[in-house]
Amino acid sequence: MNGIASKPITAEGLATAIDASVSVADTSPVLDTGVLALLAGDIGKDGTLDVVRLFLAEAPRTTDRLQRACIVRGAALLREVHTLASAARSVGLLKTAQAAADIEHAMANAEPDADQLAELLALLESGVAQLAEWEAAQHEATVAAT
Repeated sequence: MNGIASKPITAEGLATAIDASVSVADTSPVLDTGVLALLAGDIGKDGTLDVVRLFLAEAPRTTDRLQRACIVRGAALLREVHTLASAARSVGLLKTAQAAADIEHAMANAEPDADQLAELLALLESGVAQLAEWEAAQHEATVAAT
């Protein structure tokens, strides 16, 4: 995080600082492997791989639900982007998470435009592909080490 959160730290204040520090338009990678390294420090390499594999297994259903929600809009879309923002952030897909959060915030005032939704779907697709490559490389490294 590059932002500042002043004391006393609240969950809302921290979330705002984090959201402000991550920009969809920046040049950061689609997949931030630093997030995965931190997760591995907390739950171990095997636990991290389990989380990534679960995200990847759920990704086609997530994409399908999101595409349907883009048509229906309203509460269905709000629920899907909120869930995606959280899940994507946990596996290092920070741009995807930010795009979803931006749509969620925009929906408080108006419906998101088609370009925002298309960008979110493209980021999700790209992120899933990079996450799958990361998982495959981790698997190969584990096999090679044994």
